[in-house]
Amino acid sequence: MKFLFLFLISFSVMANYLPESKIDGSSTDGMTIFSSQSDCQSYYSEPCIRIPVGYKKEYHRVIVTKSQAENCSDDSDCQSKLALKSCADAQEMAIKVLDSDPKEVYCTKKHVSHNSGLKASYDTTKGQSDALEAGIQVALKSQACGARVKALLLVRNAPKNLTKQQKKQLVQTYKDTITLLDAGSLDAAKDDIVEATADGTIVTESDKTALAAQIDACKP
Repeated sequence: MKFLFLFLISFSVMANYLPESKIDGSSTDGMTIFSSQSDCQSYYSEPCIRIPVGYKKEYHRVIVTKSQAENCSDDSDCQSKLALKSCADAQEMAIKVLDSDPKEVYCTKKHVSHNSGLKASYDTTKGQSDALEAGIQVALKSQACGARVKALLLVRNAPKNLTKQQKKQLVQTYKDTITLLDAGSLDAAKDDIVEATADGTIVTESDKTALAAQIDACKP
């Protein structure tokens, strides 16, 4: 019994309320969400409705349910059936609808739920957005890795005391590789490095090994 009591308390704490007019397609950014329906209605001066935990305006909507419907012939008949109507769901209320054809008496309630079509569309769009963001992050990390490899190239050649002509040759030798590193095309840059002909000065086997190892170390 104690655990049931604690569960009911925790369950009630999870209840959240917003004005019904703010549910469909409205942004809740900056809005105050209340755990008490009466507090919500007092604050906003309009009817509030319970929203589910994890409410998202992109696909949640106010759903109006209809159950235990029966036809009635006129206002008097409808009123008689309304008086006898007992709704199975305690949260429902019985109403009569005289401007429909045929006239009806039924049980109804409003609640917030997600629309499956809108949810599927939201999930697809979010998935595409997440994939794009993940791709951008990989590209940025690849370019950052390329910058580290270029820095290592400079560091390894600094002690060689290359002549002006050799420096020009160095730039020409690694021109395509540097372009690939700037673009974040690390695998292609590594292939260029591995396939480069070592001359023992501008390009050495240890240079190639170190640069290829740096790509492997920082490639995302």
